Amino acid sequence: MVADLKNLEKFEFEGNRTKRSEKGRGNSGKNGGGRSFIASSFKLFILVLIICGVISFFFVGLPRLKAGLDKSEYFKLEKVDIVGVERADRAEIVKAVGVKAGGSVLKTDLAAIRSRVKDISWVKEVEVIRELPARLIIKVHEHTPVGVIDIGDEFLFVDVDGETAVIDEEIYGYPVFYGFKAKEELVYGAQLIEKLIDEGIVGENSVKGVKYDDVMGFRIMTKGGVLLRFGHPPFLEKIRRLSLVMVDAMDRGEIEYIYLDIENSIVVKHRGL
Repeated sequence: MVADLKNLEKFEFEGNRTKRSEKGRGNSGKNGGGRSFIASSFKLFILVLIICGVISFFFVGLPRLKAGLDKSEYFKLEKVDIVGVERADRAEIVKAVGVKAGGSVLKTDLAAIRSRVKDISWVKEVEVIRELPARLIIKVHEHTPVGVIDIGDEFLFVDVDGETAVIDEEIYGYPVFYGFKAKEELVYGAQLIEKLIDEGIVGENSVKGVKYDDVMGFRIMTKGGVLLRFGHPPFLEKIRRLSLVMVDAMDRGEIEYIYLDIENSIVVKHRGL
């Protein structure tokens, strides 16, 4: 009986200790949950404050900051540099830029300046750069003429991209384009001349004219009286064949014509032969 009593007391003691422990853990869990809720609420409150601050800055602070910068003496325009002008009318470009010293560099409409300057004859592309704190740079990229085309009442220059514009200088020295009706034809003609010059087959100022028609294709006449008949594009293989025989052909005498419009062939005719 004594042994049983001891065992019983031990069992009851351990049971009571377990219950107290579980009770303690229960109370601790409740307190921890409360602290976790407070922390989450505080984080949410901070997040709301940040969002409100950002919104307030966007609608109130940012406009005030921008207005302050626009009025700042630090960003007052002091200098406008126009670079890259050779053929275009510089005075006309200055007028098209249309900004004055003392205005805000930050408020300058770069896109509007670019649009106005690009409308000027000879101007191909325009870059307008805002160089803080007080400078604008206008970079003008002009058309490079490779020839001129007679449209009846005036001549237009033609660049390597087939673009045309009013020419306001002497046309002498430029090859004249004849028979061209479409921009694509002008592009082929202009690029053909440029390639022949790059390859050293003709001199930079040695082409007299470029003719085109739907039947014969492209023909080039040099100032020395040599006819180069290329036919229709592509031209790269024809130019390659021409470059291979050109030196030898010139050594044999004065050339009258060279035909490259015969498939996989080249015909060279010398004067008097």
